[in-house]
Amino acid sequence: MENGYSITKEGETTAMELVYDKELNTWNVVAEGVSTELLQMNGDGTAQMYLPNGEAMNVTLDAQGVAAARQATMINTYYAAR
Repeated sequence: MENGYSITKEGETTAMELVYDKELNTWNVVAEGVSTELLQMNGDGTAQMYLPNGEAMNVTLDAQGVAAARQATMINTYYAAR
């Protein structure tokens, strides 16, 4: 894959792809033919991250932003799993 990564879980035949769109400056996940935008890189040192619940969150591209993104996705994952 030229603009991303292909990920296959051991024992499964269906791959999930992470694809970078240079024109839009976005990372998308493609699974079973459906593309979903994960984040868009902004030109100011931040990224717009799209959460599983459909909301968007602006994060900085540093350790603090990674921690905020992790916390937001872990909380949403917890509630979704409940």
